[in-house]
Amino acid sequence: MVRALNTPIQLALNIGLGDDVSFANFYLGDNANIVHALSSLDSNASSQLIYLWGNFGIGRSHLAKATCKHLNGLNLPSLYVSLKEHQSFTPAILENLEKMFLVCLDDLDVVLGKREWEEAIMYLFNRIADAKRNLLITANVAPVALNCFLSDLKSRLASCLILQLQGLSDEQKFSALELRSKERGLIMPSEVARFLLRHYERNMDQLFAILDRLELATLRTKRPLTIPFVKSVLEGEFS
Repeated sequence: MVRALNTPIQLALNIGLGDDVSFANFYLGDNANIVHALSSLDSNASSQLIYLWGNFGIGRSHLAKATCKHLNGLNLPSLYVSLKEHQSFTPAILENLEKMFLVCLDDLDVVLGKREWEEAIMYLFNRIADAKRNLLITANVAPVALNCFLSDLKSRLASCLILQLQGLSDEQKFSALELRSKERGLIMPSEVARFLLRHYERNMDQLFAILDRLELATLRTKRPLTIPFVKSVLEGEFS
């Protein structure tokens, strides 16, 4: 039986998981099959090597964190590594991680072209496969389009179960904003949600960042969300 580990490395790297990330607050859109595959890792008898890719800002990191959080909650030790933060640690941090039930390497594309990182990831891939554990890697393009220094790493990634995350339509983004607002106890009138979609960045990560600002502003001012209030917040009148 795999037991939960609370090693310093695990605690340090998983610190970015947050309390607001889960499968429940991920708007599915056309991605129900992907969420099912990730949420079923705990019930799979065989090792899973998964490569999840999609454009920036459509939820790769959310799902990666949600997967680790879900498994840790089941006492299946899982480690989330944000490769965007790779300058804060060395490739040696990937050593001995095959003991984990799942290792997630988020934003692989950030370290490609750096030989020491590619070698460390390839060796980790091999060790996890040999140990029959699970690996989740996310990136912004399919394996065939990766600009790898090591051709062997590219071929290993191409052998994974490849899942492509689909972006949301405007109507689905509207529904996603409603879902996230309702989860936070924030009343967002439909005209406000549509205003945000018309006039601001349609990337979901940035839309949710806007939602964070609006939530803070409503808590501070006790004012409801209206279009004039939203404009005043986003134009910097409330900091």
